[in-house]
Amino acid sequence: MHEFDLPAQDLASALGHYQTITRQSALYETQLVRGKTSSTVRGRFTSRQALSKLLQGTGLTAEVVNERSVMLKRSVVQRPLTATEQAQAERRYDGQTQQRLTQALCAHPALQPGKHRVVLRYWIDDDGRIERLKVRIAAAPALEAGVRAALVGTYVGLPPAGVPRSAVVLIRPQTDRKEACQP
Repeated sequence: MHEFDLPAQDLASALGHYQTITRQSALYETQLVRGKTSSTVRGRFTSRQALSKLLQGTGLTAEVVNERSVMLKRSVVQRPLTATEQAQAERRYDGQTQQRLTQALCAHPALQPGKHRVVLRYWIDDDGRIERLKVRIAAAPALEAGVRAALVGTYVGLPPAGVPRSAVVLIRPQTDRKEACQP
């Protein structure tokens, strides 16, 4: 969370202040912001919330590039996804989330996936990071704090529209543990 006190102003200037406050990069083509005015942003917000407020009424939207950068684009009115497209978006997101959880756990030899049956329950904040994580490892409760420390704040991205920002994940033991942490 960051404290903002940005009056409505030239959008390029407002974006400069936003980047200074959040230490996040906002990438955009100069002509996209030329002649546009930001909205006022006052109060305590996550970087994503503040950027969304800043861009209100500009016809622009932000797309997350990575955990430290966003790219500004013209807002596009999208048609609703078909059931097949929605299912594909959800599967892609599930795969991406699984990969990022595995990478975070593989970075810690004692926590590598595949050794224990682990149940995770978490919420995703406005920046696409894991927060409010609950961990249960019945066979090794001493590892729960380590798993929590490894995963809280991990960037998994925002779920597709219509998908809740909370999840319950079961990581099952595997016979071939090396497979889970292969590059």
